[in-house]
Amino acid sequence: MMYRVGFPLWRLFIKLGCPASVQVRTIWDPEAKVYVADSPDLKGLVAEAPDLDTLRTEVQSSIDALLSLQLRPRNNIRAHPIYREIGLPSTSPWANTSS
Repeated sequence: MMYRVGFPLWRLFIKLGCPASVQVRTIWDPEAKVYVADSPDLKGLVAEAPDLDTLRTEVQSSIDALLSLQLRPRNNIRAHPIYREIGLPSTSPWANTSS
């Protein structure tokens, strides 16, 4: 079981070693021709990339950095992104898939 970042007492659960998750919303920006990701759970999480593989790398790196800033005493804390796709083009490998 993973405890979601942003839920009550999430910092405590993570410091105690409970695995964490972060909800990530992903959209395709047709004007800029990039995928954009943000999170309602983790303030400051915004990433963009030209492809989904790069976006996933950017999102994980951002999650690691933001958690490190918020939970300074602990190192190597990771949260697993849970992607929610919004408005992806039909050609996207993530379109019509569930997380």
